[in-house]
This record gives sequence, C-alpha cells and structure tokens, in this order.
Amino acid sequence: MAQELLTTFGGALGEVALVPQVGGIFAIYVDGDLVFDRKAEGRFPEMKEAKQLVRNKVAPNMELGHSDSAVKSQTNAAVKAEETVEEKVKEENESCPNY
Repeated sequence: MAQELLTTFGGALGEVALVPQVGGIFAIYVDGDLVFDRKAEGRFPEMKEAKQLVRNKVAPNMELGHSDSAVKSQTNAAVKAEETVEEKVKEENESCPNY
C-alpha cells in the first residue's frame, strides 16, 4: 500500500511511514490528520479508498481515473438524495399552517 501511494502521488507526499505497533493498529494519517482508522471502521481500507482519502488531503483536484468513477457516482447520488429530502421538508413546512 505504501508503494502504491508513493507511486500515485509522487512529490505530493513527503513520506509514507510504516510504524510497527501491537494490537492490530492500522491508521492512515495525512499531515497529522487521521483519515482512516481500522479500529473505528472495523476493517482495513481497500486500496482505492486509501488513495481517495490521501488524495482528498494532498491533491483534492487530482483525478484518480477508474478509482474515482464509483465514488463520484455515489457522491452525486447522495447529493441528489439530500436535495430531494430538503425539497420535501421545505414543501411540508410551506404547506403546514403556523400556530
């Protein structure tokens, strides 16, 4: 995973460090910010997920090609669903009399 991140992000990453620990700890930090924690998530990240999390911190405008396609469609669907809910709430609020 470390090699893949270095290959993908080249000069945008200062370093990728593997720090030996006990107890199954696996965490990804970018510039001191925790972006993934195995214990909190209950799983290890998929490679494309790790790339997306790192990219979002170091190069937000960078395209990741195939790794981005599923995430973009999921994000677009989530935004559309949120807008639909907001519209329904607004309609309900407008149709309810104020007491």
